Amino acid sequence: MDAQEVHQITPDTLPTEIPKMTLEEFLESDLEGYEYIKGELIPMAPTSVEHGYISVNLSSLLHLYVRENQLGRVLISDTGFRVGERVLIPDIAFISSW
Repeated sequence: MDAQEVHQITPDTLPTEIPKMTLEEFLESDLEGYEYIKGELIPMAPTSVEHGYISVNLSSLLHLYVRENQLGRVLISDTGFRVGERVLIPDIAFISSW
């Protein structure tokens, strides 16, 4: 597929009514594409083609370096992390083995 053929989803196409829930309810749900912060679901808008290209290149290089030096693990953006009362979804994450 040519990059010009890709149709981007914009924030105005995301749902406007987002339910509130507890952290436990969020962790037990199968909701994807949201971060959880202080009782609110924050929609994660789809990224641009350029963002995806940068992310895959950066994560590939980081993964090779981390694996070669046995430093830990590199994870991509479909991984959620619980940080206190929040669940965040970074584009790229590094978990140290130290």
